[in-house]
Amino acid sequence: MEFDSTPERKSQFIEDERLYESTAENVEGYFVISTTKFILMSLCTFGFYEVYWMYKNWKYIKIREQSDIMPFWRAFFSGIWTFSLGRKIKDHSAKVSAEIDLHPDSIGVLYLLTGALWRLPDPFGLLSCLSFIPLLSLQAGASKVNQVLEIRTNKYYNFSTTNYLILAFGTLLWLLIVVGAFIPAEL
Repeated sequence: MEFDSTPERKSQFIEDERLYESTAENVEGYFVISTTKFILMSLCTFGFYEVYWMYKNWKYIKIREQSDIMPFWRAFFSGIWTFSLGRKIKDHSAKVSAEIDLHPDSIGVLYLLTGALWRLPDPFGLLSCLSFIPLLSLQAGASKVNQVLEIRTNKYYNFSTTNYLILAFGTLLWLLIVVGAFIPAEL
């Protein structure tokens, strides 16, 4: 399949990008969701939702600051970039006078440590699925910034149909893991 590089197609692509930027969520704040949704989605996706959450926040930062950062790679290497995201949220909160008690370096270290727990012997390696816990304070800080800026983020607080499907599948996987942990190996 050949890429259509005609001037009309390029113009349409530019218009699509402008439309996206003008109708995108309010990027003055952050991508925040309810704490319950963050916990459940993180658990049922075995940590992949945390990466998505970071991607969305880095995407907001990229658009807001008009920088050339690459949100995908910052989310992909979230262990390293958690420190920076924490500092961004803390600096932004100070700029808008949102009073938060955030310690980005501690959060980053805890996130790396909980992520490394997968190296423990079974079943203790599953403790790495709790790596969302340090991110809860980043989520709370981002939420506080949005409150001060009076940004309504109700759109993401509720569970979508896709979220429910992921929760059902993740719950089924967790049940299989728990049942499998108690079945003797001699069978």
